[in-house]
Amino acid sequence: MTGGEQLINLTSDASVSTAIHEILHACGIHHEMGRNDRDNYVTINTSNIYPNKMHNFNKVGVLASVDVGLFDSRSIMMYPSKTSDATFAKNINQNIITANNSNVVISPSWYPTTTDLLAINMLYGNEKPYLDYTVTYNRTYDDPQSGSYDNEVICKFTFYTDQAKTIPYIKGYPVPVVIEYYYEKIVNRFPEVARTFEKSVLIPAGENSFYLYGNDNVDRQWGDIHFLDKLIYQPKYPSTHYR
Repeated sequence: MTGGEQLINLTSDASVSTAIHEILHACGIHHEMGRNDRDNYVTINTSNIYPNKMHNFNKVGVLASVDVGLFDSRSIMMYPSKTSDATFAKNINQNIITANNSNVVISPSWYPTTTDLLAINMLYGNEKPYLDYTVTYNRTYDDPQSGSYDNEVICKFTFYTDQAKTIPYIKGYPVPVVIEYYYEKIVNRFPEVARTFEKSVLIPAGENSFYLYGNDNVDRQWGDIHFLDKLIYQPKYPSTHYR
């Protein structure tokens, strides 16, 4: 999604489903087979795809994707298992995508599926929940003389449908969200790392919250920090996953 006005080019014989597919791309929806968890559900047969077409199968980073529920083999954003386009597949009689479960049929819908519409709502509508974040420090070790201590850090993420945060945001499927975690480490007074990372986490089906456990441990010697190990989970803003 690039934002602003976008030009969508279609051939004269393009189908309605192709038009919808491209419009959803312009809206910020990526290919279903570009999901970060796609390898759990399908296998991309790269040996049967021309190199100049492989970009269509790239995984989308967790920060740019809106993956709703489980993998949808019927999504309008999914490619079929075979293609008749000889400029795309080296052998049109062989699969370009194969379902890992033989009982699953890869057959893109002509119109947006429920999960396609939920993804749109996640970006533009009321599907984007409101987040309430709390962090609790539980002291498990304390040495007042040296200033050394150990903390267990409990980070709770709770999601609501309304801005007043009174109606729990609960779905019948897992909802992925992206958060951050800050990690800092000092060993023998030498700083090894101090930076923020991103992490994709699932709001469990039937739940509106989850806990992540970090730590904040400091060992002081002669007033200096000899050892430090800190891991804190926190929201990421701005976010396409929550408000």
